[in-house]
Amino acid sequence: MIAALGVTSPSSGPAWPSFQGGPAHLGVVANGPAPGLKLLWRTAPAGDGRASGAVLVPGLLALTSAKSVMGLDPSAGTVLWSVERASGSLVPPALDPSTGSHGVIVYPEGAGAGGAVVGIDLSTRVRLWRTPLSSAAVGAPTISGGHVFVGTGDGYVYSLEASTGAVAWRTRTQGTVDTSPAVADGRVFAIGETTSSGRLYALDVATGRVSWSYSPGRVAVPSSSPSVLGDSVFVGFGDRSLVALDAGSGRVRWRQQVRGDFSGASAPAVANGSVFAADREGGLYRFDARTGHRIWDYQFSSFTQLSSPLVVGGFVFEGLDDGTIAAVSVRTGHLRWKTTPGLGPIGPLAPDGDLLLASTQPVQQGAKGGMLAFQHDPAVPLVDLPSSSSLRPLVAIRNFAAAFVLMTAGLLGFFRLLLSRGLGGRRRVDHGLDESVTSSLPHGEESP
Repeated sequence: MIAALGVTSPSSGPAWPSFQGGPAHLGVVANGPAPGLKLLWRTAPAGDGRASGAVLVPGLLALTSAKSVMGLDPSAGTVLWSVERASGSLVPPALDPSTGSHGVIVYPEGAGAGGAVVGIDLSTRVRLWRTPLSSAAVGAPTISGGHVFVGTGDGYVYSLEASTGAVAWRTRTQGTVDTSPAVADGRVFAIGETTSSGRLYALDVATGRVSWSYSPGRVAVPSSSPSVLGDSVFVGFGDRSLVALDAGSGRVRWRQQVRGDFSGASAPAVANGSVFAADREGGLYRFDARTGHRIWDYQFSSFTQLSSPLVVGGFVFEGLDDGTIAAVSVRTGHLRWKTTPGLGPIGPLAPDGDLLLASTQPVQQGAKGGMLAFQHDPAVPLVDLPSSSSLRPLVAIRNFAAAFVLMTAGLLGFFRLLLSRGLGGRRRVDHGLDESVTSSLPHGEESP
């Protein structure tokens, strides 16, 4: 396979074939790059330089840019090939090495009624099929069991055969499907959103029939993409709640409030009995996957709308809208490392052996972003900083005491000032009254 792809230096990393690593969107690898990290290479696609998240098989990194799908050598960032595509959503493509003779790369293109999903040969890049959709695909496609699952702007979830692009089924939801469907244990999980409500659907993978659906029952947009592990599905809703549901019945297992709403470009990561979620306000959280108990949270000083938590060993990596990439300790929830390349908001992150891959999506005219690769460097220092949202008892007591002393001193000074002014004014008024009374008395009489 590697020779067919034209790569001479194979990657040592595992496959990362779609958004958040696979059809269940778990966002986790056991081993990978550890902070601190240094920039190894950067590749900027032609045009505005924006890059989607990376998907990988050994020896090949694939991404979408504004007008193309590209293949890179992940060890050096060298462009191996590029295929034009009609402008559309800038979302990660999906790879399936087992489809056909050489595998397939699937990606959305086009806007509005011109939306479609395209499949090309993984080795030759020859177009295998192009399937028009009722509206453009907004979220990243997912491949599982020889089928491609994708949502559209007019509220449909599609199942396409990965080898031919033939439509196996499509199911209508209540509104726009701008998230990436998750697939596990015979079900497809997708979010349909109106202007005020988000609803999670569990669809039969073979027929598209709705098994169950769930909505918080109040204003709850935007929502995250779902993630699935075992018999639980996890999703963040726009009412600022992270919800765990029974994947088979839709029964709510737990719900926890966070500080912000969620982005459809993000999905929770699930690893080692914990759920890691990032809200759009820059909050990163760790919850117990079984009980929903909040273990810790870390509050960043920037929004995060394009990136998802990535768990690598004992660290959680997160990309921020101010261009920062950060690593937080899984155990303590403390910030351990960060870097700001200054190339625009950070999109999806992906691991590849000892590399951390980060996409950037600049918003300023003329700015150049691209795909970045970072590698561990023991010379890069680490930090150990708790979140500003964390309660540290000794610090809190000290700060409270200091604030109390300052407030008390201020109030005493204020009342002294009022008292002194009040007494002075009273003396002046009393003196004036005495003079008035004395002058009105008859001559020769004294006032009592």
